[in-house]
Amino acid sequence: MPRGAQNKDLAGVEAAINEVRFDFIRRLEGYVEQLDGILEALIAASAPAAGIEEAAHISHRIAGVASIFGYTELGRIAQYTDTAISAFLSNEEGEVDIVALTEKISILADFSADVCGELSHQGFRNHAV
Repeated sequence: MPRGAQNKDLAGVEAAINEVRFDFIRRLEGYVEQLDGILEALIAASAPAAGIEEAAHISHRIAGVASIFGYTELGRIAQYTDTAISAFLSNEEGEVDIVALTEKISILADFSADVCGELSHQGFRNHAV
């Protein structure tokens, strides 16, 4: 295969990887908004069970994907949050304090927002594809 064709193939692969990364970032921004709404509801003590279950779903999704894109710390925080939520929902290891759980969700939301902010400086955020 000629070198030019190889470069074109690599460019196509890189474009496909970037497209998937852009999709992850868009989803992460949406997750931040959802987590912020859940935190507001938890603080106001309105519909905590539904919010906690949604936070579990979000943290699980972030934990499963973040490391693939090189965001190991984000994946670790999401896994930690997911584990804490699971313990809260199943009441394992005694009672998990709702205030402590809210703090863990807040840390995940803040760190996710920080990742999105860092990526905006790299030209990934709001990228038109």
